Amino acid sequence: MRNIHVIPTNKPSRLTDVEGLLVLGKDLKSPVGHPTMYSYLHIYITSDEEIKEGDWFYNPKFNEIGINYNPDSCKKIILTTDQDLINDGVQSIDDEFLKWFIKNPSCEFVEIGEGIEYEDEWIDNEDGGEIYQHQYSCYKITIEELRLPTAKELFDKMLLDNDETTSTEMMIEFAKLHCEAQLKAILEKAEAINQAKFKGDCNPQIDAESIINAYDLNQIK
Repeated sequence: MRNIHVIPTNKPSRLTDVEGLLVLGKDLKSPVGHPTMYSYLHIYITSDEEIKEGDWFYNPKFNEIGINYNPDSCKKIILTTDQDLINDGVQSIDDEFLKWFIKNPSCEFVEIGEGIEYEDEWIDNEDGGEIYQHQYSCYKITIEELRLPTAKELFDKMLLDNDETTSTEMMIEFAKLHCEAQLKAILEKAEAINQAKFKGDCNPQIDAESIINAYDLNQIK
């Protein structure tokens, strides 16, 4: 069941849609003459926890937050990129997850566990104060990297599903998997170049060799 919700916002965000390409950055603004080129987005990650007074919630019926509360359909927001909610105590989504998400924008669900964070605080004592580490619970996003099956693993699985599977059918399916992975790697390479351009870090040129070698052929086993 979906627990990742992406909603457009008119406020600046760390996540921006640039004509269909998700970009991570701050203060990105549409060029003059192209006011709708950049579209700011916020991510809200929800849970089935009980919604209590003061909690923020997401309403899937209207794709909105904090409005029209319905106990049968609304979900508690536990992580977000929305600074207004973060200022009100909702945990911020870190950049590590956002970097992963822009490469996997079709992801609709992530596992959420409990983690521990530490922060330094000062306390007063007879010597005029000392620092100590305060420990508190937080939510932790678990990301599982997907691995393509080997030819034998795929063939064994296809035979298990259908014992009449032929080697030709398996070879076609195997080729499809790696073609899709290669296209994804090429898109990620182009995206990294575009991100650098948008941030003004450099002005890289797309080089044919780097595109051709974007996918490691040694992964085909």
